[in-house]
Amino acid sequence: MMAGIGMTMGLCPPAGTLIGGQLHEALGWRAPSWLTLAIGLWLAAAAWRVLPRDASHASADGPRWLSAMG
Repeated sequence: MMAGIGMTMGLCPPAGTLIGGQLHEALGWRAPSWLTLAIGLWLAAAAWRVLPRDASHASADGPRWLSAMG
């Protein structure tokens, strides 16, 4: 799991620079900001759908991700 996190942290900054630079050259300086806005809205909508509204909807036995880690 830590290897996946480390790999992501190593690959995302250069990938973001390359993608942002290509968007800037092709569509103008505002394009990377529009992409960031779209990703943020998509993630907010996904969190709205997936996360429980309050603590009463959470599982009674605690967080499941903690037990899944081993």
